[in-house]
Amino acid sequence: RKKWVIFVSRDRIAGVVTFEAKGRKFVRILSTREEKMLQLNDIGEEELAKMAEHKKLRATESKSTDSVFKSSTVEQASQAFDRPVCVVGPFVFDNEVLACARRELLTAIENPVDILVVDEIGPLEVKRGEGLEPAFKHCVSSRDKMHIVVIVRPNLWEYFGEVYGCSADMGRMDFAK
Repeated sequence: RKKWVIFVSRDRIAGVVTFEAKGRKFVRILSTREEKMLQLNDIGEEELAKMAEHKKLRATESKSTDSVFKSSTVEQASQAFDRPVCVVGPFVFDNEVLACARRELLTAIENPVDILVVDEIGPLEVKRGEGLEPAFKHCVSSRDKMHIVVIVRPNLWEYFGEVYGCSADMGRMDFAK
């Protein structure tokens, strides 16, 4: 397989990149270079251990129980942080920051760039249809206008392929025409 180096002007790249700093997740909007705090809550070692246990429990929950649990948790977190939020396990994400990230993706369709970078598409998008959705689906359907570089965890490749209509081959996603 050939490796490529692509040279692109900074103003021809758009997208979102997540990163961690000071124990929280942030989003960098590539077109403006803005950094926004995505994660509103602190996660300690104890919370991370609970997260692992929660994943085990969720595997046995029914969808109806999960949706009731999710909606009550979101409501409580929204009240606690005095803003709309998205809850993913122990993480509480700011919906306004997610909306800003979605706008970045949609703007790349309206004003095409050479490369759209999306870090990352995770369970929130492929399993719940939230987070960067539905903006990312619109990007995929407009991919003839730009190259898309997307970060997807290997354990989600199958789900990603089902949701976005592509196949995984050695870490490369080939979308059906």
